[in-house]
Amino acid sequence: MTRQVRVIDRNIAVVPLALPITVGPGVIGVLLVTGAEAGSYMEKLIIGSALFLAVVTVGLILYLSTGVKRLIGEQGLMILPKITGLFVSAIAAQIIFPGIQNFLKPS
Repeated sequence: MTRQVRVIDRNIAVVPLALPITVGPGVIGVLLVTGAEAGSYMEKLIIGSALFLAVVTVGLILYLSTGVKRLIGEQGLMILPKITGLFVSAIAAQIIFPGIQNFLKPS
């Protein structure tokens, strides 16, 4: 007697989305750049407020994640990592290109 095995065509990889969004390399890079550029007390206050609002927004999205999943659907869940990857790439370019430019600039 032979036993047939049914193959399920689903992606079963588990990715903890909460950690890369909240403390990933993109966030750390942005915090370093904005923190280095802040000079006055008002700029630091604005950056701190933006950081607080970002934390609250991520917390709300994580809390309402079931509703967000229903809202954007399966197709949206497949597109979302690509869009966030694009944002992280843009931030990386913003960090890397000025660094290269300053390195190549004659003293």
